[in-house]
Amino acid sequence: MREVIRRYLPLAALKQFIEEAKANVSEEKVELYKSKKSRDYAENRLKELIRRNGGELTIRSSDGDDGYISGESISKLLSGKAVGKSIKNEFTREQHYAVASDIDNLYRNSTKIITHPDNKGRLEITAIQRRVAPLYGDSVAYITVREISKGGNKIYSIELIELGKLGERLEGIFVDVESTSTPSSSLPANNIENV
Repeated sequence: MREVIRRYLPLAALKQFIEEAKANVSEEKVELYKSKKSRDYAENRLKELIRRNGGELTIRSSDGDDGYISGESISKLLSGKAVGKSIKNEFTREQHYAVASDIDNLYRNSTKIITHPDNKGRLEITAIQRRVAPLYGDSVAYITVREISKGGNKIYSIELIELGKLGERLEGIFVDVESTSTPSSSLPANNIENV
C-alpha cells in the first residue's frame, strides 16, 4: 500500500510566498494577531460570522480552494489541543484566540503546502490539507483542512508557529518535487500525524 503525499511548495518557495503574502496583512491585522483576546471574543466573532451566513461560511483561498467553517469548526479551532500546539510553539493562549478569531481572512490569504491521507483511515475524509498564511515577522498560521467526500473542505484547526520550526517539521516528510508518492514504510510512523 502506498500513501500519497503531495507537496505544493518546496520550502524555499514557501518562504518566498510568506514574504510576498505579508504585503496583504494590514497593520490592523498584525496588531490583532499580536494582541491578547479571550476565548469568548473568538467564539462570539466566529459564531456571528456563521450566523450571518446561514450557519456555514464558505471562503475562497488565495490559490482558489474553497473551505468552510461551521459551528463544529469553531470548537476545533478553539480547542485545548489546538491551543496547546500554539503554546508549545511559544505563543500565548490569548494570541491563539486572536488569530483563530480571524480564520476567515487567514484562509483567504493562505496557500496549500501539502496534502496527505487521513492517518486514521476514516472513509469520509478523502485527504488532509495543510495550509499556511502569514501573520507577522516569521510567524505563520498553520491551518488544517479536512477534505470530506460528501461536504467539501472543512477548515478544521489552526496552529501558530514560526516558519523555521514549520520548515524543520516538514523537512522530514517532503518528497522529491517530481515524486508525489512514496512507500509508507519509508516514512517514520509519526510523520504524517505530526505534520
